[in-house]
Amino acid sequence: MGLLDIFKKKEKNNNEIIENKAEQPKQDDYKISLMLENGSLKVEFYERQPKFGQFYDTTRLIIDRMNEQDLADCRVSWYGEDDSIVLDKHGNDLGRREAYKNILTHIDIELLQKDKNYTKALMKDLLNQSRVLQYLQEGLKDNPERPCGKYVGSIQNIDGQYRKIFDPNLGQMSHNSPEMVDKRQKYQEMMQESRNRKIERKRNEINRINGEIDLLSR
Repeated sequence: MGLLDIFKKKEKNNNEIIENKAEQPKQDDYKISLMLENGSLKVEFYERQPKFGQFYDTTRLIIDRMNEQDLADCRVSWYGEDDSIVLDKHGNDLGRREAYKNILTHIDIELLQKDKNYTKALMKDLLNQSRVLQYLQEGLKDNPERPCGKYVGSIQNIDGQYRKIFDPNLGQMSHNSPEMVDKRQKYQEMMQESRNRKIERKRNEINRINGEIDLLSR
C-alpha cells in the first residue's frame, strides 16, 4: 500500500488537494499546513517565536513512502519563512527550502491530520534541526555508540504525553542497509580526498617557506 493510498483511505475526499489550515487558538505560537503534492504528503510547521539560536522558523517534512507499519521514508528541510527564494538559471530553488535531508521515522498519518499536539511534537521536537543532523552524522560512522543510519526515532504517546523514542532494532537495520553502507563508503572517500588536498596544500606551503628561507640564507 502506497502513501497516497494510506492517506486517501483516511480522507473522505480523494480527489482534491488536501489542505489543513484550520485557525489555531490565539495562544498557539505555531501554524501547521498539510497538503498532497505530486503523490507525497507535505507538512510545513511554522514557529512564530523560535527559540534563541535557532536560525529557522519553518520545518518542512515531505513523506514520500510508507509501509503498512507506518515506517516512512521522508525528506526534511529547515528555513525562514521570509527567506529569499534563490533560483538557478532553470528556475530551480537553491535555497534552504529545498536543502533536504533524507530520514526514516514512524509517522501516524491519522494523528498527523487530527492531533495538533502529535504534529507539534513530531515537527518541533523530533525533527529539530540540530537533533536530526546529529543522528545523520552518527549514521556516517562505521561503529557509532548507537547505530542509527538515517533513522531518527519517532513520537509515541506515553502516559498521556507525546515523547521521542528510539527503537534500537530499527536503528541497527537502517545502519546496516545497503543505502547507508554505500553512503558511508562515499563519505569516507570524500573525507580522504579532503585530507589529501589539505596535506598537499600544507606541503606546497612548506616548500614555499623553505624556498624563501633558502633565498634569505644566501
